[in-house]
Amino acid sequence: MNIREVQIDCHKRALAAGWWKEYIVGDDKLKHYFIGGKLGLVHSELSEALEGHRKDLMDDHLPHRKMIEVEFADTVIRIFDICGMLGLDIAAACVICRLPTFYGGDFLAGSPVLKKHIVAFWIGDVHALVSKAFSAHGCHDYGDIRDYLAMAVNLILQLCKIMELDIEGAIHEKLIYNSQRADHKPEARDAVGGKSL
Repeated sequence: MNIREVQIDCHKRALAAGWWKEYIVGDDKLKHYFIGGKLGLVHSELSEALEGHRKDLMDDHLPHRKMIEVEFADTVIRIFDICGMLGLDIAAACVICRLPTFYGGDFLAGSPVLKKHIVAFWIGDVHALVSKAFSAHGCHDYGDIRDYLAMAVNLILQLCKIMELDIEGAIHEKLIYNSQRADHKPEARDAVGGKSL
């Protein structure tokens, strides 16, 4: 995957869809909380990935794909979009901020029960990295935000490789799907009960 190209595409699509309009015109206080909310939404995608994994579900929107695969795609899309808005070079950081995988061998040699728990543990690690990025945001430390999010992306990519999930294909399909969703249109988001974040 060409991370830089995919990251640019994710952010360009989000801008065009109007997901950043409040941020662009907002004051510094709004911008601070806006980014915090966006990082919170990364956690929601990871939680959905864990739910899909523990129940072995297929995705609701891309039913030919596992839910974990699509929710990991959503996670990466959100991270790339945030980094695009903040002007953070996540592609370079993904090269520099690689983490050793201590449990990849356990996954490959493990029983089905052990594998389920390793994946849940791995998702917990990604949650922890996103939480560290959130803390760095509170300190306005954009280098740490970038690095923690890059480590999170790297862990997701490593897990997808070991699980033989097509994260790149899922990202591509989900970007196309999202561009056609009625609930992602500005008028639907502005309506009562719409996706305001």
